[in-house]
Amino acid sequence: CICRTPIDYIKPSRYRLVNKDIVKLIKDQNKAYGTKCFGLGNLNKMKQINDGGKLISEMVKADPYFEGKGVKVWTGDTMTAASVYHQLIDLPDFDM
Repeated sequence: CICRTPIDYIKPSRYRLVNKDIVKLIKDQNKAYGTKCFGLGNLNKMKQINDGGKLISEMVKADPYFEGKGVKVWTGDTMTAASVYHQLIDLPDFDM
């Protein structure tokens, strides 16, 4: 998790720091736990911040640390949809 305020997603001068923190988090999680798959989630893939996650993917590919580690970055939309689905079916009296 990265800790950011709404202003970080509004001010273009802060976009670089948000992206840098995302890549640092990916690296830290890979080092600590061997995590290889990372979903960015809604705000962390904003078009204005990193072109829908494209910049993050490019930053990961350009970092020598990640070479040969098989780390993948995707939007995270699929996980969001799955999470919402499972939360809905757990609601009492919810009928699909």
